[in-house]
Parts: sequence; C-alpha cells; structure tokens
Amino acid sequence: MNIVLLYASALALSFSGPLKIENDGKSSEIRKDLPGVAVLEPDGIYGFSYYARSDYPAHCLAGTGFVALGRSEPGDGVWRRRQSVFAVPSRGRPVHTRFHFGQWRPNGSVEVKDVELVQLRAEYLKSNGLELGGGERLDGNEYLFSFPFGQEGRSPARPLYRFECPFNGRLWWFNPGSKVVYCHRLDGRRFLGAKVFVGTSDWSDAKGEVSVEVSSDGTSWRNVGTVVARTAIHKELPKEMFPCESVYVRIVGGTNGTLQVAHYNLKGMVDGKPLRMFGETRFVEKSNGKLFAQVGRSFYDDEGYGALLASGDGANLWAAVSGRKVVQTRPAPTKKGRGLLMRTAANEAESVQLVVRAEEDIKSARVRLREELCADSGFCLPLSAVDVKRIGYVDVRHPTDFGGLPIATPDKLLPYAGEAVAVGKGKNQPFWITVRPPKGTGKGVYRGVVDVDVVFRNGVRRQFAVPLNVEVFGFELPDVMTCQTAFGLSPSLIVKAHGIKENTPEFRDLAERYFKAMSENHLSPYFPAFLAHWRVTWNGDVPVFDFSEWERELDRVFSKYHFNAFMVWLPGLGQCSMSSRQNPEFMGLKPGDPRYEKRLGAYLAAMEGFLKRKGLLDKAYAYVYDEPLASEYDLVKFGYNFLAKHAPGLRRMLPALAHSAFRDLDGAVNLWCPQIQYLSSPELKRQRERGDMMWWYVCNNPKSPYVCDFIDHPAPELRIWLWQTWKEKVGGVLIWDVFNWRGQTKHPDQNGEGRFLYPPEECATKAGVVADPVRSVRITHLRDGLEDYEYFSILKRLSPSNPLLQVPDSVTSAMTEFAFDTSAMEAHRLRLAREIERLDSFK
Repeated sequence: MNIVLLYASALALSFSGPLKIENDGKSSEIRKDLPGVAVLEPDGIYGFSYYARSDYPAHCLAGTGFVALGRSEPGDGVWRRRQSVFAVPSRGRPVHTRFHFGQWRPNGSVEVKDVELVQLRAEYLKSNGLELGGGERLDGNEYLFSFPFGQEGRSPARPLYRFECPFNGRLWWFNPGSKVVYCHRLDGRRFLGAKVFVGTSDWSDAKGEVSVEVSSDGTSWRNVGTVVARTAIHKELPKEMFPCESVYVRIVGGTNGTLQVAHYNLKGMVDGKPLRMFGETRFVEKSNGKLFAQVGRSFYDDEGYGALLASGDGANLWAAVSGRKVVQTRPAPTKKGRGLLMRTAANEAESVQLVVRAEEDIKSARVRLREELCADSGFCLPLSAVDVKRIGYVDVRHPTDFGGLPIATPDKLLPYAGEAVAVGKGKNQPFWITVRPPKGTGKGVYRGVVDVDVVFRNGVRRQFAVPLNVEVFGFELPDVMTCQTAFGLSPSLIVKAHGIKENTPEFRDLAERYFKAMSENHLSPYFPAFLAHWRVTWNGDVPVFDFSEWERELDRVFSKYHFNAFMVWLPGLGQCSMSSRQNPEFMGLKPGDPRYEKRLGAYLAAMEGFLKRKGLLDKAYAYVYDEPLASEYDLVKFGYNFLAKHAPGLRRMLPALAHSAFRDLDGAVNLWCPQIQYLSSPELKRQRERGDMMWWYVCNNPKSPYVCDFIDHPAPELRIWLWQTWKEKVGGVLIWDVFNWRGQTKHPDQNGEGRFLYPPEECATKAGVVADPVRSVRITHLRDGLEDYEYFSILKRLSPSNPLLQVPDSVTSAMTEFAFDTSAMEAHRLRLAREIERLDSFK
C-alpha cells in the first residue's frame, strides 16, 4: 500500500490498493476507512477519483464526514474509473477528515484501487463580458441557474457563496443549523426580478424543515418560505429587492430533524442587451492545470442539429428529427436542407418535425398537406396516412435529476386541423408530422408538398412550399409486435379527468379512444377487455363459467387493436405490494380448509382451460403481487406455487427490485420482471440460463444515468430502452401506468412519470368531455423503439446469425452509457432495413 497524507500545503492523496469490501448479506452497510487523515482547505475544491469493480450489483460508498461520493456498480466485474468533484465547507479553518469506502447492498463484494485526491480550481466560461458556470444560462434577458446535481457528486458551482452543510451525492443533507448560501451576480447587469425554487427529496424518514431567506446585499435577510419533508416552494422574490446587482439565497436547517434538499433553481430577469449564453465550468488541477472534470451544457443546449428549409423576412422554417426536443428559443440552424425526409416500412409510423421560427411576431401560421404523396409508379398514399399535430410545451418546475432543466419542455402532441397558430417573436412552434403507409404499400419514394402560410402582426403574408419525401421500404411490419408490452390504464382516472360517469355510453366511447391511442403506439393495457366480464355459478365445488361476453370482447379488442399481452385477474391468492398485504381467501374460505384448495383450484384450472382453448396463454399473465418486501415472500411463494399446481400454463409474473426476490422466489415465478438496474443481478443468472421468461420495467426509479420516462430527459431515452431490451434478450416491457393523471396539468406530477397520455385541454375548464386523449412525444419514442425491435426480430427470422443483430456500442454500450441523439440508431436501422430487403428479395 502507498499512503500519502494530505496537509494544508500538499495537493495529492493516493492509495494504490486494492481494497476489498465484502457484505455478509445481513448488514445493510459496511465501511472501511482509508489509513491516514486528510487536511483540506476551507472553501477549497477537490477532485476524488478511484477505480471500482463489483461481482454483484451494489452501491459503492465513498466519501468522508461532510461529503458522500458513492456510485452504483453493475456487478459485471469490470474495473471502471469513478470521479467526483466536491467543495469543502466554509469553516474558516482547515478540515481534518478520513476518507472511507463501503458497500450498501447485501451479499457480494466491491473492490477499489488507485484512489487519488487532488486540489482543483474552477474556470468558468467567459464571453461578451460575462462569466457563467455550469448550471447557469442566459436566454435573452432570462437568467437561470439550476443546481447541477450530478452523477459525479458535484457540490461546487459558481453561485455557491458559502456553506456549512453535508453534501450527499446529489443533494444537500440538512441537519439543525446547516446553512447553504448562493449569490447570483452578473457583472454589469442588474436583476429586475426573480423566482426561487427549493424542493426536498422523497426520503421517507425525513423530518424537520428548512427556511429559505433572500437578500440583495448578503446582510439583511428576509424569509420567503419554509420547506418541510417531501414538499417544495416556488416563490417570487419581493419586488422591493429590485433592481439589484446581486441576489443572495440562504437555506437554513431547522432546529430539529434532518431532510434532504434535492432541488434548487433560480430564475430571474436581467437588464442589458439580450444574449444567448450557456455556462460551463472546467475543474482543473491546481498543481499542473490538467483537466479533471467539466460541467457544461445540457442536451437542451445542443444546437448542432436540424436543417434550414426556407427563410424569409420575419420567419424561418426548419426540420428536426423526431428524436430531438426543440426548445422554444432555439435559433434556426444555418445548415440548409432540401425538405422533410422519412424512411419507413409499410404498416409502420415514422415522424419528423417541421418548425416554424418567428423572427417577428406571427399572427397566424397554418400548415397543411397539399395533396396525396405519390411515387413514380403512380401509386399514392392516401391523405389519411399523414397526420399533423401541434407540439405543446409543459412547464418543468424543477429537473427530475441532473438530466434535465426547469424550462418549458415539448411533450404534448395537440390536435391540429389546419387552424391558425400564433407564434411569438423569437419562439419556435414545431409541428409533428407522422406518416403511416398502409399494409400493401409498394416500395418506392412518395413525394408531396407541405404548404405553410404565415401572416405577421403587421399584415404581411408569406407562403412556403416544403417538399415531403417518404421512402417506403420493400417490406411491412406485422400488426402484432414481437416485444410484449404491459401498461397500466386506470378507468377511474379517465372518468375523473373527463368528468363523466362509468358504465355510460360516454365512458365506453372514451375507453375506445384510449385503446386506439395505445394500439397505434403498440402498447397493451393490463386489462384490454375491462368493458366485459365472465360469469360463474357453482355446482357444489365445481365452477360453471359463462365466458361468452368476455370472449366476444377479447376477440374484438385483439382483432381491432392488436394487443399482444394482457393480465388475468385472479381471486383468492392474496395480494401484496410495498405498502399493503391481503391474505389469501376465496369465497370465505382460507388456506388449510380443504374446500379452499378444491374450489379455488377448480376455478384456476377452468380459467387456464379457457385461455388455452382460445390460444391466449402466450399473451396472458398473472400479476398478483407487486414489488414484494422480504416479509411478503411467503405469500408470493404460496400463491404462485398454488397457481403453478392448478394452472401451470398461466405465466406467473413478478415485478421486483430486490436481489433476494430473485433468489428466494425461484421456482414460484416463471416470468421475471426486474426494474432495469436489477437485470444484471447474479441471482437472475440461473433463471435466465434455464429459459425463464424475462421482462423489465421502469418506474420513478432508477433515474439518470439510466434511461427514464421523464418529460425533462433526453428525447430518445425510451426508444433506446427498446434497443437495450433487444440487446439484453428481454422479451417484454412494463410501465405501471400510461395515464397517471392526478389533476396536475401545467406541472405534471413527477415530471410525467407514468403519464404518456394527457386529457384533452378542454378538460381543464369543463366536465363531460368526450374527445381523444392528447398523446405525448414520449409515447411515440416507445412506438419507434418497439418498431425498431421488430426490425431486429424480422431479420433474425430471415438470418439468425446475422452480425447486424448486434446492437452497436454507438447506440448503447451499457445500461448507463448510450447516445443522447438518434443518429446512430437511425443509421443502424437503415442497415437493418436494407438487409431485410435484400434477404426478402432473395427468398
């Protein structure tokens, strides 16, 4: 071992290791201190790096008394370099501390080596006489700072003025007396007004409160609010503070309890010339100027995509692929393009964005397809094959994590029938154009024109003709996708959102509209036949089923909507989730009573017999238990073993997020559905090797750097999820809800998690609305990913060992490493299409 202590004038701490931390499966956390004591400068900035590997998915603890710098390790045995940047509290004296490593997950080991600690200095972006750091941006005259919580455990930021508070990875950990002070200042400019947002985490054990105070001079403070556990405040600062050169915000821990501040941002208006500038911070080693880490632009700030299609006095038209989120203030690109281009198979949907950019106020912008798209062969796509939507923006009050920003984010695909749309000066209005060539469409390029009519506030009118070219490949996609889907859809939430009553003609109409929206994006609801039921009577201990009504409804929805999976409701087996448990009981009978097994066993066997006769066993699944705690494993084992005995052909599915579940419930479950970060669990290896079916799911966790379903995350994440699904040989995807509507329209709960469909906008002002749900941009990315998965499936049937069946690393090389744009996906998808055409033609 090589130990070098850090003291006030030294700049490096190193530990060669390796150090191994093993967990015994009983302790929730194990730590080991590194030898020696480090002495750190107050208010100093340091870089901490190490290599780590694990033989089991685990969280590697790292840090010291005032900062936690841990990272999740996937359990694949690969050494990976981990690095973090942290600031030292403002204590006015050197800080003496020990660093430690540890492990937070039962079983297995984590190893670390080559530990280094170096002192850093921060260098900020300087331009136009201003200095902005990572997390800061100036958009016109709007200033925004969003604290750059990050995977690297970053606590320092340019506006961080001083603090006396522990920092835990991605959040401030407030104890009584803890303080964090930010100072927002732009040299040469004055703030004219500002709003502050402070939000705490959803940590269930949090108690206490923090107060939020503001000042214009850092001396006289005014309290603007108090935040308690699992809440947030969004406050406009007192008008009498402005104009001012500096805005100070002080967050102070209460007198008792601890809680975590996970979100902090400040928005303000400043004077001076409008400017578009995104901050960056370079953390370099003090000793040699070597770059250690860089905190820079968000994916929103990437302006290198798109093509300018037409330009005129006061307006620009430009194109963007569907896998980009077009920010309202993003300037038009300078790179020129010839028109809109899409490539698609028949019976597949493909989308592109046509963006109207207003350089002067636009009173009216109208977009319409001039005529049918026709190929040189004379064959034309019907007008019904082309759909135009207007993109609507959703306000994100605070980022989900370091993957987003608190800005207006494009997500709603609003109905559009050619009506006039106003576009304010300096703003973009994207239109979402989708083409779905019907089955039987011949190979070729289908050409048409999109007319754009623009009328400015001053009455001047401009007309543009934008070419629209659609290449249709020489094959078509099936109606039913190969990758199975399971998405929740709650009738009670639909009823609440639309202001109608269940079991009415209006309710049935709405159910069909929601089914259609899901079907066109290849998503299967848990209960696609909930409008019908089976009936059962009893002849002694023998059930007599009447499946006729349910059977007709199943036939109808599967033939009309092409769903590929559904949940079968099963009584009597008990239920459990992370927060509730219901013990087994059937017809008043409990386990141990011979009549319980006789009657429930006969009931389940009859259900399986019906599904087998209908040829639906490969679509049906039992979903009785959800994310069980270890204390509920006995219930899961009882229920699913009972089901396996009496209805062995019905798949027994279990969403789970604990390694112990995969081990302790082995044999009871045969359709495993781990949350995505648990797929690599060694406990699942045996099940996968013997051929147990595998699905997986995302929920409100994990967050970045994994793929997520949040509004404020990069656009292609959900599409990439399906590429990862193919790469990992997973056969299905599950998300708990597709319409998680809780009344929050402007600022959706959890930034849209579990909400891929919105109620129509008129639902906000009146009841009794019977209209189509508003689809999201994110649901189309799921659709595109499922169709990409189908390309792989088709090619595998044609050529089982084709090298193109391997997902390129340029798309995704690991669960947490993937591209934030779709260019690599689109390139490989095109290669798949050409290969399918070649092989299909040869066949």
